[in-house]
Amino acid sequence: MKGSRLVVAGGGNHGQFLFDANSCVDKHGSRYLLTGKLPARDATCPATPAPKP
Repeated sequence: MKGSRLVVAGGGNHGQFLFDANSCVDKHGSRYLLTGKLPARDATCPATPAPKP
């Protein structure tokens, strides 16, 4: 959609914001919620490491 941005976390699933401890995704999500500012362009964040067994 015009004016939108996509933030993707490699290897993840839905629910990345706040629940997967992905600081890159959290930074973009929090910034938007607090200021209304979107990233300048679509963003690809590294995958969150899998939890240790």
